[in-house]
Amino acid sequence: MRLVTRLGAPAAVVLCAFAAAAVAAGPSMPIQGEWKLEERASRNVPDTMKGIDLKITIKGNELFTQRLFEGAPVGEPLAVSLDGQPVEKELAKGQRGTIQASFKAGGKMLEQVVKMKQANLIPIVQTTLVSISEDGKVMTRVQTTAQAGSSSERILVYRRKE
Repeated sequence: MRLVTRLGAPAAVVLCAFAAAAVAAGPSMPIQGEWKLEERASRNVPDTMKGIDLKITIKGNELFTQRLFEGAPVGEPLAVSLDGQPVEKELAKGQRGTIQASFKAGGKMLEQVVKMKQANLIPIVQTTLVSISEDGKVMTRVQTTAQAGSSSERILVYRRKE
């Protein structure tokens, strides 16, 4: 009986630790929904992104981002697993690379890292940090792209569509 009691307490501690880690790793940011790009509040917006809004959904452990133009879907949604493990996939037509995503800062920030190589085999790493304002109405995506020893930054600000 004492052996069962001794084994039970450590097992309960381990189980509680796993449960706490799962809760801490889960998203607490209200990222799901439709988001309109605020071009005037953003910085370094490429022409290809102007007028493009986002629809974000989470199903299980996957986050789906659908680009929208005037409410209509543009292309297929980008699906990323939120487990932090890199997954190889086609990121753009004919362009393969790896993508990984996970929640950080107790679920208050989403980090997405894309790694690919250009035709001349120069590696490109794009890190996007996504945060949501306290009131849940503004999403900020800070994208840092590093290639060939230099980097550039883009800040995209979105407002939740009502």
